[in-house]
Amino acid sequence: MARNRFPEWGVQLVREGERMRLLGQRDGSRFEATVVSDGSRVVLSLRGIAELGFLKYTAAGGAEGVRERVRASLLASLRQQFGA
Repeated sequence: MARNRFPEWGVQLVREGERMRLLGQRDGSRFEATVVSDGSRVVLSLRGIAELGFLKYTAAGGAEGVRERVRASLLASLRQQFGA
């Protein structure tokens, strides 16, 4: 977000007390992430809807395949950003 790498998603950051929420949407897809930090760790809860064409959905392995690809991509990105 600081580098505005995804301007087409219209990402917003909302602080709610000790929590932060990230919100974004693009075309038929949207996400909401809640971020909570307790000092020694960060807990990220992500939910949303991804609009995929039939071929992309099939190639990803259906719903479970899509979830695993999103999870793997998110973990790789977080590791790259935070060096974990």
